[in-house]
Amino acid sequence: MKDFIEKPIKAEVRALAHEIVDRFLDYNPTMTRQEDTGSKPTFFLDFSGHICTLEVSAHTNGYSSEREYLTEFLGAKFYEEGTLSQLQGVLNRMDEIYNGWYEKEHGNE
Repeated sequence: MKDFIEKPIKAEVRALAHEIVDRFLDYNPTMTRQEDTGSKPTFFLDFSGHICTLEVSAHTNGYSSEREYLTEFLGAKFYEEGTLSQLQGVLNRMDEIYNGWYEKEHGNE
């Protein structure tokens, strides 16, 4: 017997969360440490089911345990007003970070 009110995650929110996970998998190759990939951005993803939050940390100049200050945190809470815009903001910022690096690294190939 349920003694709480269950609120399912809306389809639009699920779709954007899945898109963020897909982008995360696209942008992170198997090796993303700074010594292997140089300045390529590295993204970390954390979903906390008990509080329904999705957080992405972006190491904008590649991951290095010695350069923690290069991290940018992005996130969304699925239970708040504006969840769709928060998730879209995470997705947009991930794209900005990756595309900015790609343009700088590869130019107009």
